Amino acid sequence: MTGRLSPVKYIEELQLEAFQYLLDHAAIYRESWINIYLSHYLKLTLAKKTDKSSRENYNSYATAILKRMKIYGIKNNNIDKNKIVGTFEKWENKNHSRYETLMTYGALVRMLEKIKNVAKKRNMLIKDFPTIGSLPYGSADAMAIQVPESSKYVIIFNIGIFGFIRVIEHIIVQAYSFKVGNTIEFSFNREIIIKTINESPILQKQFKNFLNACILQGNPYQTPYFRIKTPQLELARYLDECSKLFIMAHEYAHILRGHLDYPAFQQVSIGYSEFNVAKFNHQLELEADKIGLLLLNQIAYDGGYLNTALAGIELYFSAAELIDKAFATLEYGDDTPIESITHPSFAVRRLTIKKVLPKIISNKQLIVQELLFADAVKLVIDTLWQKTKNDYMNYHKKGIKPGLIFLKNL
Repeated sequence: MTGRLSPVKYIEELQLEAFQYLLDHAAIYRESWINIYLSHYLKLTLAKKTDKSSRENYNSYATAILKRMKIYGIKNNNIDKNKIVGTFEKWENKNHSRYETLMTYGALVRMLEKIKNVAKKRNMLIKDFPTIGSLPYGSADAMAIQVPESSKYVIIFNIGIFGFIRVIEHIIVQAYSFKVGNTIEFSFNREIIIKTINESPILQKQFKNFLNACILQGNPYQTPYFRIKTPQLELARYLDECSKLFIMAHEYAHILRGHLDYPAFQQVSIGYSEFNVAKFNHQLELEADKIGLLLLNQIAYDGGYLNTALAGIELYFSAAELIDKAFATLEYGDDTPIESITHPSFAVRRLTIKKVLPKIISNKQLIVQELLFADAVKLVIDTLWQKTKNDYMNYHKKGIKPGLIFLKNL
């Protein structure tokens, strides 16, 4: 990359490098996510160069979305093809890369708008707001980057994070029993959760399939498809929202607090792209976590789902910690994660978040609810890992090596 680039042009350069890398290595990944997502990106790019109208292109995407909603059992009477097409047309007028997939970009825009609204409410709004974008890699991470030779910033999500969170949350919610009355009530009783897992070989298999897709194939989208019940699907949706919002709020916090202006940098390589990101210490990461929690809780409070905010954070912490344990077991025969120089352990991050929570929320009952749900998320992942750990010990003994492992810059 040479010369001074705008944030959008910088994202496009990163994406073009990613496409080239994936094309060069497609044979290695065989039928992995790359064949699906690279094809989607290229088709979208080519479609914009044809005489076909944007509305015709958007109609085909809208049809695909409605079909996917039907497969997933998602019912929403307020969504039809015309509304989806209208949304796409609005996105087209946004300041974004030509190579974004509209569905991914739309999800990112909605999250960033929520961050922007609560940041304004909390007097934490950055004047030169960051530009959002995605890279078509399978790693479950995001990062804030300063545009070279510029004072502007971008927040980049790797698309693997969407599948990573979606699949694990759909597994987790099946461990919670529920009653349907005027409202749906979920039970987070420890004994019942463990009993449910012990008596569900299907749930254990889904978890193992997910872990194998992540660790051995480097792609959560390779997890065999499974359905979950509608009440569980609703709970999963809130977990999904909170988890990804926290990740974005965390990256926004790095920019807000000037962490990227620190003189120490580390070089990050993803595919053919190499760029400098701030070399954070543990305290800077914990500060970003605290601000991320503050912004997420405000969004969740405004949206009426505050009791799921901490659980969404725990979902990412525990799932990322799980990947570390599985990788360490496969490589070294021990599930003790390798210590990070720049990032505190998830145990430290978890404890810090819990200590800060009472300073953000005054309602003690809400705090109890948040902690109960968050602990239940960790319990499910920990219990399922204990049932899968021996398989990974055997993989280690057989010399089985990991596939494309997630890069966690968060």
